[in-house]
Amino acid sequence: MRSKLFMAASTAAILIATGATAQEAAFSLVNNSEHELITLQTSGSNDPSWGPDVLSGTAAPGATINVTIGSLEECEYDVRATYDDGDEETLWNIDLCEADELEFIDDDADEPDPEPEEDEDEDEDEDEDEDEDEDEDEDEDEDEDEDEDEDEDEDEDEDEDEDEDEDEDEDEDEDEDEDEDDSDDEDEDEEDDSDDEEEDEEEEE
Repeated sequence: MRSKLFMAASTAAILIATGATAQEAAFSLVNNSEHELITLQTSGSNDPSWGPDVLSGTAAPGATINVTIGSLEECEYDVRATYDDGDEETLWNIDLCEADELEFIDDDADEPDPEPEEDEDEDEDEDEDEDEDEDEDEDEDEDEDEDEDEDEDEDEDEDEDEDEDEDEDEDEDEDEDEDEDDSDDEDEDEEDDSDDEEEDEEEEE
């Protein structure tokens, strides 16, 4: 008799242990938010990381769907829902072994939707590119202004050189004219002297 009771107790213990390790959770998920609920994840007390999505589909706003999670290692879990606008909502310390219904209301609905980091990085890169383009344009404008100033200076120098050359040519022409006048005067003086000598000779005769 005692042996039979011991065997029955052992069998019950095995069944309880097997049931504990293979505990299954089944509950209703109510989406009372204004957005579609697209994923549902759990995190146990022994594993702080979030597990895979346990939904077989999605829950539209106002919809109620049945969720089944098999092979639970424990009963107390944190449950996180993600909405189609990127918002997340977490229910903490939920006993999934006893839960019949979980309601989600999107308590972050009044907060702005998160913007993807990639978009922010792209915007920053675009701003940097625009700044670089503006700097390059400014440098090009400065170079053009410098080239124009250099061209103007060269033109002014050429004009001054031409004016100086013209002045020198005019001075040379004036000097040549003066020399010619002087030579003409000398020739005239010589002719006068020769005429005077001839007259003197005639008178002597």
